[in-house]
Amino acid sequence: MRRNEIHEGSVIRRLNLLNSDEISTLLNLQRLAYTFEANLIGFYDIPTLKDTIQSLQSCNETFYGYLRKSELCGAISYTKQADVIDICRLVVHPKNFREGIGRALLEYLLSTECDATRFIVSTGQKNTPAVKLYEQYGFKIKSTTEISHDVFIVHFERKII
Repeated sequence: MRRNEIHEGSVIRRLNLLNSDEISTLLNLQRLAYTFEANLIGFYDIPTLKDTIQSLQSCNETFYGYLRKSELCGAISYTKQADVIDICRLVVHPKNFREGIGRALLEYLLSTECDATRFIVSTGQKNTPAVKLYEQYGFKIKSTTEISHDVFIVHFERKII
């Protein structure tokens, strides 16, 4: 898959968190993805694993989903304050890993929010696929936080000049 392309029969669109089927599917996808990350980094107290339908609906994030033949395969969410985009979640269904879905969602956000001057995101230091993805798109490590014994979160920033 080349840059800015998605698979045939796929679409990236804004998710409707008031639609009960859509939000239930998103919550299930998020749990699968963050359970995988928890196993990867050895930390199971990830706040997004505790989300409910109500907490997703009230989080004030904008969600976009990657749908293939109407099946939700991945999602990205963010908040925007002035010209700063804070990427809150980037999740891909484990069965769809290594298919370019995370990359497509990140590219979509970067191109959609082209008036932003700064993008920020955080991920587990041991989540090598996510760390590499952000670095490939020009994100630089700004800081690292130890959240538990030997468990670190890496904070990235991408400035647009």
